[in-house]
Amino acid sequence: MKKLYFICIGLLLAAGLTWVVLKHQPPASVAAPAPESATTSVETVRIEKTTMIQSVDIYGSLAPKLATQVRVEIPGTVQSIRVKEWDKVKTGDTLLQLDPMDVSLAVQQAKASHQMALAQETQAKVDLDRAQREWDRSLRLKQGGLITAQECDERLSALEAARARLELARAQVSQAAARLAEVSRSLQKMTVVSPIQGTVSQRHVDIGHFVDKGAALFTIVDNRILDLTATVAAVDLVSVHEGQQILFSVDGFGDRTFEGTVKRINPVVDATDRSGKIVAEVANSGELLRGGLFVRGRIVVKRHENAAVLPKSGLVQWDLQQRTASVLVVNAENIIESRAVSTGMSDEQWVEIRSGIDPTDRVVIRGGFTVKPGDKVRVSQQSPALSPAQEKENG
Repeated sequence: MKKLYFICIGLLLAAGLTWVVLKHQPPASVAAPAPESATTSVETVRIEKTTMIQSVDIYGSLAPKLATQVRVEIPGTVQSIRVKEWDKVKTGDTLLQLDPMDVSLAVQQAKASHQMALAQETQAKVDLDRAQREWDRSLRLKQGGLITAQECDERLSALEAARARLELARAQVSQAAARLAEVSRSLQKMTVVSPIQGTVSQRHVDIGHFVDKGAALFTIVDNRILDLTATVAAVDLVSVHEGQQILFSVDGFGDRTFEGTVKRINPVVDATDRSGKIVAEVANSGELLRGGLFVRGRIVVKRHENAAVLPKSGLVQWDLQQRTASVLVVNAENIIESRAVSTGMSDEQWVEIRSGIDPTDRVVIRGGFTVKPGDKVRVSQQSPALSPAQEKENG
């Protein structure tokens, strides 16, 4: 009984102590709304209009489209050389002079033979005229019975012989004229001229050398137009066609881009590495580029002018096969909305947006991972996206 009494006393003391503590506890304050600074901050951009291209990567090298080895057409000794290596030449410029002595003598002999043939032709014409008059006279005498038939036959034979001698003389004149033209042309060939406009890249002879027919004298290259030979993966060849544009760069020119046009496509694919060869033509009017340079570039297989683009960082979900994606848009009340968009061409940083958003919509590109549709946000930065074309200009 005494034990129960002490338990009751303890409970009463505990209850009284609790009442005292609660009485002096300050009333709970009402939760204040979150300050504006606690709102999630995001960065947005608006879509930009630019030219979007789809391309195929290539690697290759440059070579002069036109290069020739100047060779000697007749044997002779080099008398003088008019150009040095790396000199620029035009078509018809003198490169080298061979000793013309022997050929000059041959020309004089040919001229004399031609004159002799002409004299023989003149004599044959005189003989033919005489034989023709004798034959005409014999016909009149025969009608008067003043000449025998045998004499008529002899004069006819003399006429035919005179005609044959004239034909022979004319043939000899033609032969002599051909010989004269041949040696005269040989004399002209003693002066070697450039067949093309270009630069002398190599000289293969020196003064005093005897060169036989067909020997190489100079190598001349025309760098105004270059051939770009490149390798394309077989899977990409189906997209490559003649006339397409090529954009490429070479070492030593920084970010400078050069252009070319696809001219030929090899119809056979290399079975070893499953690649095909293409040849493009590159205009090089300033001759900045040189044959032998290694190039890296791309073939423009598709181009969309005035395409609407966004940075890839603005896409929340992206189905490449279905060409669909979703983006987060900040509306006029700074509330996040989700929009479904259709996509088109893309590159390493940019994607074409074909439908789903308006030019005035603000698309979230940073901070979107921490918000969801319906959240209120604060736009910390809003500026036009830097388009691919602008990037190229700034670069």
